[in-house]
Amino acid sequence: ETFGSIRLLKMYGWEVSFEARLDAIRERELRQLRKYQILNIVSQALYSTAPILTGLATFGVYTALYGALSASTAFAALSLFNVLRFPLTMFPSM
Repeated sequence: ETFGSIRLLKMYGWEVSFEARLDAIRERELRQLRKYQILNIVSQALYSTAPILTGLATFGVYTALYGALSASTAFAALSLFNVLRFPLTMFPSM
């Protein structure tokens, strides 16, 4: 069946028009793949930097509201962030 279709294309001289249609479809597919890859890269970057940004934001807000940040408060907060890291990564998949 495939060879019969190819023979039909060659017999009527439709190779150029079908090639143009296939190129347009392939170009559209490549654009969608590029968008997917860019979104995947952004998602991975946010996933990697979220714990760091959360810690920075929390410590920044704490120092803005309460003044100086003691070492005991900072280490306690960091240990809590490490404990919460896994549940927070599983939360979007629920």
